[in-house]
Amino acid sequence: MHSHGGPWERGKNAGSGIGIEPENAKELAAAITALADAPKKCAAMGEAGKACVSAEFDRRALARRFEEVLVSVV
Repeated sequence: MHSHGGPWERGKNAGSGIGIEPENAKELAAAITALADAPKKCAAMGEAGKACVSAEFDRRALARRFEEVLVSVV
């Protein structure tokens, strides 16, 4: 993930991603190697990502948030 803003911040905050600078092959290779050497960390990051997506992008949760916005502006 790019190491600034949106998706990176979400991944960092959820514990489901590692930020690297764009166009930095050495940093990317180091991140891949670190993950390859840490299967438990990879599994934990995967579970954290799944939990984040389930919480943030569940259709029912999105519908509730949308309804809250509509109610607040009416």
